Amino acid sequence: MKVLKQQWFLLALTLVVVLGMVLCPWLAPLTEYRQLRSGIVGLVMFLMALPLPLGAFLRAIHRPQAALLASFINLGLAPLLAWPFVNLLGPQLGGGLAIALAVPCTLSTAAVWTRRAGGNDVTALMVTILTNLMCVIATPLWLWFLTSRIITDFSLGEQIQRLSWLVLLPIGLAQLARGWPRLANFATRRKTMLGVGSQIGVLYIVFLGAIQSALAWRTGQGDSAWQWAIVLGLIPTAHLGLFFLGLWLAKSLRLDTPDQRAVAISGSQKTFMIGAEVGLTLGLSILPLLIYHLFQLFADTLLADRLRGKDQSPG
Repeated sequence: MKVLKQQWFLLALTLVVVLGMVLCPWLAPLTEYRQLRSGIVGLVMFLMALPLPLGAFLRAIHRPQAALLASFINLGLAPLLAWPFVNLLGPQLGGGLAIALAVPCTLSTAAVWTRRAGGNDVTALMVTILTNLMCVIATPLWLWFLTSRIITDFSLGEQIQRLSWLVLLPIGLAQLARGWPRLANFATRRKTMLGVGSQIGVLYIVFLGAIQSALAWRTGQGDSAWQWAIVLGLIPTAHLGLFFLGLWLAKSLRLDTPDQRAVAISGSQKTFMIGAEVGLTLGLSILPLLIYHLFQLFADTLLADRLRGKDQSPG
């Protein structure tokens, strides 16, 4: 029972992926309700942003070096890792890989995992806010640059406008709502409950992505084994590479140890909801993004515990 309580999300994630792929012929109409999907994405973004204490971000703005470094790694360097492979992998997997590496830091886990590692969670919070605000421009620009040869109907202006509604508006409304002290206190106290609500929304979007990917395979748009081998090898390499690059750069710049760990974690973590919405809108596979998201949950748990263990080891 304890395992079920702790791992319910991963078990549910596996279930919705399997159901979506197996039942895709009957569930295909669900992928056509774009307004419902966008509404759920906006709601999840609102729920994720509601517990974020923007005041802590503003108080820490006088020491932005670590947050700027992590943001540069997350939105400046990470997308370049997809560049040599996008055309090779084709529209579905190549576009999906580009999305996975061009989205911002996750709202839900970066600060939590940074805290678990003994890092500066305020820095991680700054990275989360900065990259999510910047992604409205940066993510569409990267996708245009990376996928222009394989996606002919990509509209840069439309994607910027869409992300403005789905990212900036919910985050802004959430922070305005925190201006009501009772609601801010409720969000702080009920952070876990709000997180569960967000995860349920994530499960629905994963469900739609599994249906769409299975439909593509059934219509002959699936990808070959060697393409999947590249993706499955590249995603862990990219995440771990970004993680250790963040540690090395932060150490080279002589940042404090807590900030080094914050840079490593927040610089390498990627959000799911924004990328999933973009992928579903463009008709691309969101499976590379899902694989990245799952890998970072497992890998960063082990890495965070290892970093925290260094503090507790003698000498």
